[in-house]
Amino acid sequence: MALFLVLAILALLVAAVVALPLMRPGAVPAARARYDAAVYGDQLRELERDVARGLLPESELKSARTEIERRLLASASAAPEQAAAAGTSRGLGVALAVLLVGAAAGTYAYFGSPGVADAPFGATAADRVVESAQTKLDREVAALAAKLKENPNDAAGWEAYARALGNLRDWAGAARAYGRLIALGHTDPGTEAAAGEMVVLAANGVVTPIAEATFRQALAQDPLNPIARFYLALSLAQSGHNQQAITAWTTLAGDISDSAMRKEIARRIASVAKANGLPVPPLPPPATPEAQQAQLAAEHKAMAERLVAQLQAKVAAKPDDAQSWLALGGSYAMLGDQAKAADAYQHAAALKPNDADVLLAEARAEIAGRPQGTAVPATAVAELQQAAGLDPKNAEIQWYLGLIAAGRNDVAGARGYWEKALSLLPPDSANYRTVHAALQSLPAKK
Repeated sequence: MALFLVLAILALLVAAVVALPLMRPGAVPAARARYDAAVYGDQLRELERDVARGLLPESELKSARTEIERRLLASASAAPEQAAAAGTSRGLGVALAVLLVGAAAGTYAYFGSPGVADAPFGATAADRVVESAQTKLDREVAALAAKLKENPNDAAGWEAYARALGNLRDWAGAARAYGRLIALGHTDPGTEAAAGEMVVLAANGVVTPIAEATFRQALAQDPLNPIARFYLALSLAQSGHNQQAITAWTTLAGDISDSAMRKEIARRIASVAKANGLPVPPLPPPATPEAQQAQLAAEHKAMAERLVAQLQAKVAAKPDDAQSWLALGGSYAMLGDQAKAADAYQHAAALKPNDADVLLAEARAEIAGRPQGTAVPATAVAELQQAAGLDPKNAEIQWYLGLIAAGRNDVAGARGYWEKALSLLPPDSANYRTVHAALQSLPAKK
């Protein structure tokens, strides 16, 4: 509506500029006859002066005077000026004003949109959507900043803040936010790689030494991290190792299936090769889901093996560290060595005998490591029952106790454990559906 009011005021101003001169009495110009009479009178007086100075013979004076007097009489007898020149045209002025304002209002009503909020000139519907999304994102960032000011140790808040700043293309701010997240202990490869990428973007695409160190830290934990590998290849190109960069990018392209990233890799390879007179190798085919799964499994195995070596040295130096024993048991479980996992958990349970989570982890490893088709070890049953007493609201403990009861044909016992597990699980979760299906598989009550 603000635009409508501005246009209305402009229309009235234009109408006033056009109409007011027509409605105001105008000054009447001097009559042409009076002007001519003055001119001819001056000419007659000039004749007298010319004769007195000897410039005009008296014999010619009479004929010249006669001609001037003839013209003076002709001018005086001409039709008088029309008095309308001094009059006004109020009707015409009002008519023009009404016509202009009406035409402006009609044009805006037909082509305009009075009910639509103001937008920049030339803005399309898509522009307004983008502007609305930008405004929303600005508000979210401001809210996150205020929240982090109150709670500067909120890791989840820093992660959300870093991503939001990245979406706003505030690369330097996003890099600082990721740095804060890392300082809070979140040193996973995804966070490290994201932090490095923000540093690169803040440096106008240059892989700085800080960014390179961050990417290498990410690769130390995840040797297949595509973001870290991409930028480390870019670092090679920027340092003049062009063929090595092309080779690294080509290998990366064969390990991923992301079409957008493969397209960017192809563009980078072509640019570096052209600038340095090198051949452009074809990209290998994208990785299949099966290959990616196998690659992921190999990556997890390598990571677990490195972690096992570190944890073995740690518990050897400090055997009373229960958390290190728990982490060692988890690493063995990831490698599929359930016997060693159970042994590590036993050490942790000896240090924390009343911890339900430790007992559950030990029982889980014993159940997974037993020969197929054999009964659950009695030690595992005892550990689960003890854990259930310590933490009766743990749904996983109830699930395992139900499995043991079902294996013993104790239908009522299994139903009781699983119904309790259902009451502890979110109805929309995958675990809820699994337990519900197990309940449905039990024989109906008699």
